[in-house]
Amino acid sequence: MHDLRHTAATLMIGSGVPLPVVSKVLRHTQLAITADLYGRLTREIAPGAAGT
Repeated sequence: MHDLRHTAATLMIGSGVPLPVVSKVLRHTQLAITADLYGRLTREIAPGAAGT
């Protein structure tokens, strides 16, 4: 189950879904939890998403 949640989060972030939305889908009680777990992904994906 954990791997499915991680995959879902990774796909959402990679598709440009805002982190607060990802957090709600994963039912994290605080955005900080999502940011701590997946914030690295947003920094890695951001340049590609911006087209650079």
